[in-house]
Amino acid sequence: MTAVYKCPYDNLLILNIATTCEERNFDYPLEIIQFSIVVIDTRTKTIREDVKFNRYVRPIINPMLTDYCKSYTGIAQATVDTAEPFPVVCEQFCEWLQEHDFQETRYAFVALNRQDLWLVAPVPIPSHQAATSSNV
Repeated sequence: MTAVYKCPYDNLLILNIATTCEERNFDYPLEIIQFSIVVIDTRTKTIREDVKFNRYVRPIINPMLTDYCKSYTGIAQATVDTAEPFPVVCEQFCEWLQEHDFQETRYAFVALNRQDLWLVAPVPIPSHQAATSSNV
């Protein structure tokens, strides 16, 4: 008999982040320049095309993207020049969570790599945290 795993979450929010970067410089300060979420409905095992979140972010420490960064991420300088800074994007993300009623469901964040978690983990999301602390 094969055991069937049932995910305890209704949705998985797959986090993908692009950052500023410089080739072969591991001390280069990383700043988020793209913040994306794709949602997987665990009950239907499908990607929810109706609730994607994708925002570009204007870097503050190094506002000019390196040639390597533009090539590696595919993000143009003009894209980040017209983007909002991270605090605004973070607030938009909190509003997106509420708009799509994630506070009413059990969900988990899933990162594509450790770097994404390291970048976002220290960021407080106060306007949504209280509403979801018992649901997450």
